[in-house]
Amino acid sequence: MAETVQIVIPAYNKAGRVSAAIRSVMAQSVKGWRLTVVDDHSTDGTLEEIKALAVGGIPGLELVQTPRNLGAAGARNFGAALSRSLFVCFLDADDRYEPNFLEATLTMLSRLPMIDAVQTGVITPTPLPAPIAGPLATTLPGNKMLRRYAFETVGGFPEQELFRKGGEDVIFTRLLRRFFNLLQINEALYHYDAADSPHFHTYLERAQVVDGALQLSGENAQDQAVNAAWPWIEALVKQRLRARIGGEGMPAPLLSDADWSRIGKPDALLLRGSPYAMKEE
Repeated sequence: MAETVQIVIPAYNKAGRVSAAIRSVMAQSVKGWRLTVVDDHSTDGTLEEIKALAVGGIPGLELVQTPRNLGAAGARNFGAALSRSLFVCFLDADDRYEPNFLEATLTMLSRLPMIDAVQTGVITPTPLPAPIAGPLATTLPGNKMLRRYAFETVGGFPEQELFRKGGEDVIFTRLLRRFFNLLQINEALYHYDAADSPHFHTYLERAQVVDGALQLSGENAQDQAVNAAWPWIEALVKQRLRARIGGEGMPAPLLSDADWSRIGKPDALLLRGSPYAMKEE
């Protein structure tokens, strides 16, 4: 099972933190993974820190450098293109996995062929109310394990200039929820640092819970970029789906009662047709 998975860590100026991310992969309960660490032309010693950690060899680790600074989206895509593994996941360089992240997500995907991706719960430095934590987890790339065809069909992470300051992860995860069966399991297996994440701090500034539900105030530049790009990005994905499976390129079918019984987790949630999914679903 584990030999079929690639973990991609994009790293830009994460000296002092990237080692913890790598060690969290080394500590996984299943072995045989391929770990691709992508240095995105860091200037703070990140590359040297990774090389020092790898002295003596880490089975499965490959260290690569982008030809130029590509940004988070480009670095993730650059790393993912180096493997043909059945499954792929993305760990940010300042975040960490719990030791059973790979085991829990890969077990679900191996058991349930109708599921295209699995998402775990998230551990934040300060606990967040459920109405805020749940939607936040849906927009993060790092707490998800994907079948590679899902990653390739959505076109990876968008690298257009308007996403260099954020929003590429929102588009990516929104596409997953639009076209694929993304299963949420409630085990919190992903440590989200968020210390220097503008996405996280802006989200918290705008988030408020009203009558037990999340409300976001206003529309910021990231929202505008996502909303402007969504129609043509969605159209591109539909074209890829038509080419892959024929027909109208419609989303995968929702799960039947029999499918749910095979999942065996009463608190699991399918992120399509749910409050966390897109409104048009």
